[in-house]
Amino acid sequence: MITPLHYAAQVDDESNLADFLYVCPSSMEDLTVKGETAVHVALKKGSLKAFKVLLGFRRCFDKERILNWEDEEGNNALHTAVSVNQPEAVKLLIRDIDINRKNSKGLTALDIFYDRQGSLDTAVKDILLAAKVKTAPISL
Repeated sequence: MITPLHYAAQVDDESNLADFLYVCPSSMEDLTVKGETAVHVALKKGSLKAFKVLLGFRRCFDKERILNWEDEEGNNALHTAVSVNQPEAVKLLIRDIDINRKNSKGLTALDIFYDRQGSLDTAVKDILLAAKVKTAPISL
C-alpha cells in the first residue's frame, strides 16, 4: 500500500513527483505500511532523479527532518542508501543527516557497509570514511 507520491518516487517520475509536492508538500510526510517515506522508496528502487527532486522540495518546504525518519527497521535515508548501494545518494545525504545514527539493530551506515561489503561499491565506503562516519561500539 503506497500513495501516488510513493509510486511516482518508485518509478522515477520526477515530473509527477514535483506536481504532487507542489500541490501538497505535506505529502512528503506520508508513510507506506512499512513506515517508509517517499525518500526511502526512491532510494530502494534506484530512482535517483526522484530522490533529487525530493531533496530539493525538502529544503523548499522546511521538511529537513524527513531524512532522519526511520522505516519499520529503524533505517533512515542514509542507512537505506548504503544498503542499496547508492553512492551518489550517500554523497548527497552526508551533509544533511545524522551520519552516526543507529538503526533498530544498532548499526550505523558504516556498519551496514561492512556487513554487506562484498555486494557494495567501495565508493560508498570511501564517502562514509571521508565524512568520518563511525561504527557502533561492540557491546559484550
